[in-house]
Amino acid sequence: MLALTLGDVVWYWLTLVEQVSPNTSLADVFYIAEYPLLIAGVLLLVRARPDRAALLDTLIVSTAAFMLVLEFLVQPRWKATTGPRWIWRSCCSIQLRTWPCWL
Repeated sequence: MLALTLGDVVWYWLTLVEQVSPNTSLADVFYIAEYPLLIAGVLLLVRARPDRAALLDTLIVSTAAFMLVLEFLVQPRWKATTGPRWIWRSCCSIQLRTWPCWL
């Protein structure tokens, strides 16, 4: 969460204070660093609780959240966007809107 917060701070600083378009910037480094940190955190949680019941509960909740995201965010966005770069734009837009679901 700290990496995401730092990415947002840098992004808003560049957008609002510096008045530049941060297409590729330092904020992207923080956004990308979020994924290895999340994976490391999940691996530490799994090692801390290796019982099957907790793993099954996590799988059920994650699958339900994933299905909701697909139904209400991915599918409407997929149908509404066109053009050569629509997949990239859709994935980035969906990722930014749904990151709390994956925590």
